[in-house]
Amino acid sequence: MMPWALVAGAAGGLLTGWWGNETVMMLAGHTATIIKNLLELVSLPVIFLSIVSSLAGMESSREASLIGGLVLRYTILTTALAALVGLVLFFVFDPVGTVTFGAVTASAGSHTASYSDFLLGMFPSNLVQTFSGQGSVMAVVFVGLLFGAAILHLKDKERILLRDGFSALFNMMIAVTRFILWCMPVAVWAFTALFMYSMHENEAQLAQIGWYVVTVLMANVVQGMIILPLFAWAKGLSPRRLFVAFRPALTLAFVSKSSNMTLPVTLECAQNNAGISERVARFCLPLCATVNMNGCAAFILITLMFVAASSGVAIGLYDIGAWVLLATAAAVGNAGVPMGCFFLTSAFLVHLHLPLDIMGIILPVYALLDMVETALNVWSDACVTAVVDRDLSHH
Repeated sequence: MMPWALVAGAAGGLLTGWWGNETVMMLAGHTATIIKNLLELVSLPVIFLSIVSSLAGMESSREASLIGGLVLRYTILTTALAALVGLVLFFVFDPVGTVTFGAVTASAGSHTASYSDFLLGMFPSNLVQTFSGQGSVMAVVFVGLLFGAAILHLKDKERILLRDGFSALFNMMIAVTRFILWCMPVAVWAFTALFMYSMHENEAQLAQIGWYVVTVLMANVVQGMIILPLFAWAKGLSPRRLFVAFRPALTLAFVSKSSNMTLPVTLECAQNNAGISERVARFCLPLCATVNMNGCAAFILITLMFVAASSGVAIGLYDIGAWVLLATAAAVGNAGVPMGCFFLTSAFLVHLHLPLDIMGIILPVYALLDMVETALNVWSDACVTAVVDRDLSHH
């Protein structure tokens, strides 16, 4: 897949979306749906098979817990930093114009009903439903970890047999994704056309929340171009080389708006371009694609602050501290699917007794925000995985 083909697809999408012909836009919509369906078809099996085959190929459960611990530590660190960057930039850009400070006026609601349901959904009762539309990504990760850990405790003959079997299935799914990747220039055209058409149709609403959009975008830019490169550089890695290695995955993440759909390409970039070891890439990246959501953390915090301030709600220091923790925890638990962060934020607004009306204004521009956030999420996945690989090589 040549870079010029992706650029041509994006340019064609911009022209198509601006033209806005209904028949052509319907074709773009159908094309985007087909590509999304194909990516969703392979995403959950890739996550499951990658985790199981990676765990089964490890020497012991100690090695698995070591890698998992590093992933969790760096995920929480980078996600919390993303939320704090969002907080600082909210006050720098001050998108509302006036922020009222006062006593606590909203409950942080650390255990909302929607979030409790999400956590309970991690422990499925039906294996078939887990891999259907009724399951969740976290449930697939849990089942993968459960199966992989169980295989580690089997006798050598059985462990090797299952390891080779799951590894072969994983390689088969990667081969399937390579066929899908040949359609990426067409996919870029379709996704870009739909995005441009949406922007063109909602110019008036876009003007109302311009500074809010700038704040969210700048939070992602600072996290992606300053915080994460410094994080990689501090561990002795070249941020520029990492970016070049993962550029195909970042491009797909931007247009598909899904970390999970992008995972097969991210795995390819990690092993073939970045030189990350297979055992680390195939274990860390599926976990990161599920729990490492830097862009979502910034979006949740800035949106909560924006809606509260726009509604004239007084914000106390307790509110700010609690919302930073909430944004971090929610981002870790958010599913890597299109608009997952938007609906999660809406649920939090309901339980915090904040108005949902503004989310209707945000919705037309969320496509752009979601694209940037997803690219940031995948970039963070790449940095965390590369750092974990570097740590293990010196362990």
